[in-house]
Amino acid sequence: RSSKKSCLMFNTDHYSSRYFNDVIAVDNIVIKSSDDLEKIKSEYDYYYYLPDSIKRYFVQPFSFQYVDGLASYKMERIDTQNAGEIMVNGEMSLASFKRMISRVEDFKSELKPLDYDYESSYLESKYLVLDKTFNRIKTFKLYDESMELFERVCNAYEHFVKDRSVWDRKLSHGDLCLSNILWIDEINLIKFIDPRGAKKEEDIYMDEYYDMAKLAHSVINGYDNILLRKNFYSKEMSDVLIKFFKKNEISIDLLSVYQASLFLSMAPLHVDSGNRVALFMNKCDKILSSIGY
Repeated sequence: RSSKKSCLMFNTDHYSSRYFNDVIAVDNIVIKSSDDLEKIKSEYDYYYYLPDSIKRYFVQPFSFQYVDGLASYKMERIDTQNAGEIMVNGEMSLASFKRMISRVEDFKSELKPLDYDYESSYLESKYLVLDKTFNRIKTFKLYDESMELFERVCNAYEHFVKDRSVWDRKLSHGDLCLSNILWIDEINLIKFIDPRGAKKEEDIYMDEYYDMAKLAHSVINGYDNILLRKNFYSKEMSDVLIKFFKKNEISIDLLSVYQASLFLSMAPLHVDSGNRVALFMNKCDKILSSIGY
């Protein structure tokens, strides 16, 4: 993987790219590149596995190429901030937030959930919350501290997963934090960027709790605050999101476990910023404590 990182947004001044990618702007085009061929190709292919009716929710990638060990694709440059920055800068009204969440719900309702069997759905859930997190922290320099938190995540997961009533695999972005949502309230325009990727059509579906946890850890638990060094919180916006979750039969306690896992799993990816590592681990601790673990 490349050691280079980008902290640009989609107007190329603030676009928040995933780790180990380079993002540059050339005129009205954004070029995203990485030496991780599989990752970039799966991000590119994700869009083309989507049904035509759903592609409108995403910024379209084009011109994939692999040259001299570097994979890349292009996207249209949309000159706007992402929703995370709009929110933490206090520039998003409650009414605007409600409209944005309504558009997210539109996206989620476009396709019927895949039929599921409990065993495979449970294994996917367990992988996302436990296995994926352990794989990141097992070589982490703060192994002892992170393992203590991880054991609490495991205990909380095993307890609250029993409350889960819906196991459908739904249409998924895969990384639905606010920094991956472009929102222009004036024209009710939502565009998603940086999906997790897909190698086959079935991969555009996944455990619904994961997308919901990404939204929650942005709005309720301040993920974007940590990234942007802000201190914004809106109980009203959090309440809107919780109402959305309950409407979709999401267990709030289990969703908290997912969020704690997300924060813990981010810590090893930010070893170059000790402050962020501490904030991510502290957030994991507070979330677990709030649900009795």
